[in-house]
Formats: sequence, C-alpha cells, structure tokens
Amino acid sequence: MRPGDVVRVGATGLRTRPLRAWLSALGIAIGIAAMIAVVGISSSSRAELDRQLAALGTNLLTVTPGTSMLSGEEGVLPYEAAAMIARIGPVEQVASVGSVPDAKVYRTDRIPAGQSGGMSVRAAELGLL
Repeated sequence: MRPGDVVRVGATGLRTRPLRAWLSALGIAIGIAAMIAVVGISSSSRAELDRQLAALGTNLLTVTPGTSMLSGEEGVLPYEAAAMIARIGPVEQVASVGSVPDAKVYRTDRIPAGQSGGMSVRAAELGLL
C-alpha cells in the first residue's frame, strides 16, 4: 500500500469507531500521566532527602581502625577512643558503635544454627542519632 492509502485507511477506522479511538487516546493519556506522577514523586522524595542531608552539613567524621603496616592485621580502637575524640575542640557530639562477635541473628527459630544469613549484631551507644 502507498503511504496515502495507509493514512486513508487509518482515518476511516477513526471515523467509523470514534469511541474506540477516544478510549485508546484516553488510555495512552492516563498511562503517560501515571508515569509522570511516579517519576515526579520519586524525584521529589530524592530532592527532600538531599535537602535534609545538606541541612545536616558536612561535619560528620567517622573513625575506624586501620590495618597494621607490619603484619597487615586489622587494628583495634581502644575503649577510650570516643572520650578522646570528644575532647577535640570542634567536635560537637560523639557516639560509638561496635560489633558483637559471638552473637547470632536468625530471621525465625526454624533456621539452623549454622545459617545466620550473613547478619551480624552491632551495639550502639544511646547517644547515637
């Protein structure tokens, strides 16, 4: 068929079944509106989160133990490390967290003891936000 014939046949379908054409256009419009709403909501939420994080500022300092230069073993921070850091002049708040190595976490009581699923237990001070 020539392009002119294709357009003529298509227009005939629109003229003979106007309700079908209108419902098809309505469905397309609803679909596009739904996609715009979903994208708008997610970008609005992302913008709000970015605004809240920016309001917190960039003054968060995280201290973690490093590795030994000689043996390559992981270092251990002393228990007093949080109190030492709190004495530094510009520091406003200090809180510490640590892992509890012998504790196991299971989603239900039906999971065998050897299958912790990679979950670990961490302890946090009460002052941690």
